[in-house]
Amino acid sequence: MKVDKKDNFLELVPKRKKNQEFIVSSDGLVKIIIPRDGIVDRFVRFFIKTPKKMEIELDEIGSTVWIAVDGKNSIGDVGNILLDKFGDKIEPLHKRLAEYIVILRNNKFIYLEKI
Repeated sequence: MKVDKKDNFLELVPKRKKNQEFIVSSDGLVKIIIPRDGIVDRFVRFFIKTPKKMEIELDEIGSTVWIAVDGKNSIGDVGNILLDKFGDKIEPLHKRLAEYIVILRNNKFIYLEKI
């Protein structure tokens, strides 16, 4: 279902893009893998040595969010997971989480659905 501005943000369910690669290290930190195989990427790689994949390393909080975004947890649920793990260290929780979710969505790592 299409997400509307009137929808309660905390009730939306974030889902990772289907083919989004990522690695979880032994210490629980996440690396998001972004293939760079577009036409422009290949053209640039022909002249300049650039990697075929880009890796984005997430910190502890970002990794916790990424792992919690399993397609079942709502944004409110993800917030509760963060609160349980980090306590007051995560405040202001909803503002920070909302900004991070919007960044993940704008970079096309996730999309949002209604429950």
